[in-house]
Amino acid sequence: MARTATTTATAELAQLRAEVASLRRALARGHRLSLLGTLAGSIAHEFNNLLTPVMSYAEMALETPEDTALTAKALERAQLGCERASRIASAILAFAGDRGPAGAQEEPRADVARAVREALLCLAQEPGRMGIELELRIDPELRAGIGQTALQQVILNLVLNAIKAMRGGGGRLAVRAWRSEPLRLTGSTWNNAASQVVVEVSDTGCGIDPSALTQVFDAFVTGQGGTGLGLTICKQLIDTAGGRIEASSQVSVGTKFTITLPSANAAAAQPLQASA
Repeated sequence: MARTATTTATAELAQLRAEVASLRRALARGHRLSLLGTLAGSIAHEFNNLLTPVMSYAEMALETPEDTALTAKALERAQLGCERASRIASAILAFAGDRGPAGAQEEPRADVARAVREALLCLAQEPGRMGIELELRIDPELRAGIGQTALQQVILNLVLNAIKAMRGGGGRLAVRAWRSEPLRLTGSTWNNAASQVVVEVSDTGCGIDPSALTQVFDAFVTGQGGTGLGLTICKQLIDTAGGRIEASSQVSVGTKFTITLPSANAAAAQPLQASA
């Protein structure tokens, strides 16, 4: 009897855990769509900005077919506009869509440079046109132990928050990423500990009040509209990947979010002799 009750309780607990995991995935996907909803207006505006000159160039080519130099230039400009529109659309579709079978987990091997690039493409409007200087320092070979969409989602959320913090006044948005290989002393030998990927997203915006900073990852805490779940879900995605996310800020100076994740392209540990 006791064994049967234990077996039943174990099965029910496993079912509950599966349901919670499914709800978390659904919540994360809902957050992705919410981010794109926030961007819908700027995406539509940018597509209009891209398509208007494409139409003009096409009309020029049709009106003066005998001017081969002008026609070639018009077609080249139209092609460039279409290529940018295609890249934006592809990034948005990949970000919004489900990856693989229902409930399937992404392979935890995110291309960090690609995640940043596609997050910025989802913005549609380039930061420079908002008076924001963009600084990117990312190792192109960097791979992090997290799903591709999950990392892109976290970066896009942080970038949107940074832009909001600098709205109207401009500033500098920096996204940096590198691999860190801490050392650990074992006996008299230094060994490389598990390699990690560090991603920083920083801005020179309005900053966060110290009292609010302690609650920045709490659910339903928001001072600038929205659901108040964005950073909570970001933390959940990072925690699930075995990483951590931290925030530091100073009012009127800016904010920095630091993400630390397991590396998916870690080199084998090399022992180093400890100094006397």
